[in-house]
Amino acid sequence: MANIAAVLGWKHNRYPGISTRAGKITEWPEALGPVPSAEQIATWTEEYEAAGVEEAAVKQKQIERAARAFAEVKALQELKDSEPDLDVDLLDAAIAEKESRYVEEKGKL
Repeated sequence: MANIAAVLGWKHNRYPGISTRAGKITEWPEALGPVPSAEQIATWTEEYEAAGVEEAAVKQKQIERAARAFAEVKALQELKDSEPDLDVDLLDAAIAEKESRYVEEKGKL
């Protein structure tokens, strides 16, 4: 089940003044009307889950991690190519580690 804070933030476009703690609403802005009932929250949670919001956010984070790992590999390779005096074995090890991380992150996509 989705986190109530995520559901309320999604439903009310991150409206300021909504606070939750331990799955309960602790603050609710008057401008949004009465505090939603458990039934309303259950309906919104179903809508949130059906919309795939959480899955899209997870996928976006996976893409960002893969892109970051790729950029790290590229930067290390450029450093190796441009600075011949650096320890090649050390750079090769770092590149291999970052490539492995990139392959792992890419595999999650």
